[in-house]
Amino acid sequence: MLFYGGLVPGYILITELHLIDSIWTLVLPGALSWNSWFEGLIYMMDTKNYPLATFLQTVVVQQDFSKMSINPEDMENLSQRTVKAAQIFIGALPILLVYPFLQKYFVKGIVLGAVKE
Repeated sequence: MLFYGGLVPGYILITELHLIDSIWTLVLPGALSWNSWFEGLIYMMDTKNYPLATFLQTVVVQQDFSKMSINPEDMENLSQRTVKAAQIFIGALPILLVYPFLQKYFVKGIVLGAVKE
């Protein structure tokens, strides 16, 4: 399913509230999740305001390297696997940096939800 049922009403609501190209656009529908690239693509008109997932999707799928400073000689040596590997690493980096500080809360939640007899 490419489009979900609330896409058109949500877009109309965002445009009526004049929140296009604003960070609050992504907070309102809950689009700040890691894999949510589509909301950033439809609600952000300026590419400078793209969230991380939308920026990485633009670079990999559309192969738009114009926003990055890469020498033309290096572009010839750049393979698609290298770009996808960089996307995976950059996408996972914020989670890897935050998780050690929040690990105790995850463990506490798992233990709290465990079945006790």
